[in-house]
Amino acid sequence: MYERAIRKAYLGTLLSLAVVFSVLASMAASVPALAAATLTISPTSGVMNTAITITVTGGGFEPNASGYVWFDTDGDSTVDPSEPQLWVTVTDSGDIPAGTTLETPLLEPNKNYWVRADIPSGTPVEASAVFTTSATTTGLTVTKYDPYGVVIGSPETVTYQWMKDNLPVQGDGVTPYYCQGPTFDNTNFNTVWNPEENVNVDSRFYGAAKGTDVKDLANLVGGAAPGDTIRIKASDNFSKWFDYETIYNPAARQGKLVVAWYNNDFGGYVPSYSTGMRLLFFADDSTSPWGWHAFGDWDMHETMPEARWHYYSGTWPSSSGLSVQVVYNIGIYQPNLISTDAAGNAREIFTPGETVYVKGLGMAENSSYSLWIQPEPVSNNKITIVDGQDPIPPSAYVLSSADDPSDAQETVVTDDNGDFGPVAIWTIGSLPAVEKYDIVADSQASGTVGSYDVYTAGSTSPKDFIDSPGFQGFAVTEAPTVTPTPGSVGGIAVLSSAQSAQQPGSSAPNYVLLAGGAAAALLALTAGGWYAKRRLS
Repeated sequence: MYERAIRKAYLGTLLSLAVVFSVLASMAASVPALAAATLTISPTSGVMNTAITITVTGGGFEPNASGYVWFDTDGDSTVDPSEPQLWVTVTDSGDIPAGTTLETPLLEPNKNYWVRADIPSGTPVEASAVFTTSATTTGLTVTKYDPYGVVIGSPETVTYQWMKDNLPVQGDGVTPYYCQGPTFDNTNFNTVWNPEENVNVDSRFYGAAKGTDVKDLANLVGGAAPGDTIRIKASDNFSKWFDYETIYNPAARQGKLVVAWYNNDFGGYVPSYSTGMRLLFFADDSTSPWGWHAFGDWDMHETMPEARWHYYSGTWPSSSGLSVQVVYNIGIYQPNLISTDAAGNAREIFTPGETVYVKGLGMAENSSYSLWIQPEPVSNNKITIVDGQDPIPPSAYVLSSADDPSDAQETVVTDDNGDFGPVAIWTIGSLPAVEKYDIVADSQASGTVGSYDVYTAGSTSPKDFIDSPGFQGFAVTEAPTVTPTPGSVGGIAVLSSAQSAQQPGSSAPNYVLLAGGAAAALLALTAGGWYAKRRLS
């Protein structure tokens, strides 16, 4: 009897709950669900360094709720004090009030930003809309780095207007410039490289431009020096590397490297010049069969080191691949591996009887390296050309003991800073047949031991290092001879033109040695003393 009463009570409770849930379900079905909040902005895109007023509309928010609408500059979905923001209360129908606007800060190029609405205030964000900046650049930043990757001084950020007003303007806006594309003709070496520079040039018409010399921009942060490498980087992170000599001592057929911010044939000034700011080669017209100012594939071959040649699809020479579009950053990197004298002073010219030393800075810490000397160039960037076949892609450079004039490879271990040396690596005997050399520090811990594994300055995963990734690291020349000049006291040492000629990549000046100068001074003093003694006696 007792158990029956319990069962009846239990069943009654379940029945009551069923009725309640049924009523609640019918009520929920009769209440319309809130639509997902939406956000719309106009315009949806802009350009770098230009503040833009954005109109914000949207709906589907909780009626009469209040919260933030803001420009999420750093993309963290959090309202930061420095970000443009508004506190708004939506309408009875859940719409953002008409006339709601935000002004963007000055933005970076080629990037997605977000306008967000957090209404009612508090996580999560109810709605977002994307705002995009174009890749076109209107300014750039120049930064100089020491061998450890530490910024030297302060970076300089300049707009194209500042460049135009404060630095020499290159180009006249009338003379057009060209590069050259691939020939796609595999008949033989000459058809691949096209020394005549008469194939696929018109397609690389880059217009009548004005701009600023990369050298002048580098000088804003103290300039580059021999052995330094310069990286020209686009807003989409594409980049190309160049050497001091290419920037500071360009051959006429190559021309100055110019960051162009105006183009008479492609829209005028940036941002209307949509591929600007663009790196152009202001070559002369000496090698073009049509008298064009064209930096051709063979010009690239003849003026730039092998390591810097560009190949379309990795196999076909094409100078146009060096013409970086939408330039945004210029980085100057000091070398990690340096030929020196015994005291560790940088030196790039040696003579028979002298000893070549090398030191390392900012390499992998506490790591073992084998030091090699190899004839220049050492690079992994030389295609193989076989008549009638498409060019064969470059392969790894294998270090050769037979080509090392020192006959041995020293082993060094870097310290906690990644430094070593100076270490003697070669005492030069007689004048060698080869005059130009590279020094390679072959990592014994990473990459392929016995091959040169390319190291890019600023890399976070270094492998091997080279004293000059472009031109030679050091050169060996004859010792200068002294030739007395008739009628002189002691004579003047005169260097032959071959001896005094600068080696590409060398920072050593051309010297005219004034041998006997000290003797002449001593003779003058002696004569002066004798003359004074006679006057006083």
